[in-house]
Amino acid sequence: MDKTISANQAASKGVWLAFGLAMATAIAYVLIFTHVLSIGNYDWANAPAGIGYAALGGYLLGGLLILVRQRWLWVIGLLINSLVIFAFFSMHQAEPELILSAGGLVSKILQILLELVLIYIIFAYKKKK
Repeated sequence: MDKTISANQAASKGVWLAFGLAMATAIAYVLIFTHVLSIGNYDWANAPAGIGYAALGGYLLGGLLILVRQRWLWVIGLLINSLVIFAFFSMHQAEPELILSAGGLVSKILQILLELVLIYIIFAYKKKK
């Protein structure tokens, strides 16, 4: 019996992987905001109000929108996620203790993996007719 899977089956699994990565990123943000995952000596008192909730909500909503299986939504998600990663590294480039902290590493590794999977499904997924 042939156990190979078609390209579209692999892309379909990629959709579920992207969804899981988005949910894992949302969970990582919850762990950061509840101080379970540390992010260096970040000054929470001067943090912009609501930015944490916006990030959490964005990844929850984005993860659900991945399941809609619309390429244009994946492209928008890819662009927004890219901006989040770029903004993080731009704002904190002089703070290696924040970038290399548990929260910084976990969240950014998940986001970079999400980027890669989104790129894959954007080009590999074909709608069923």
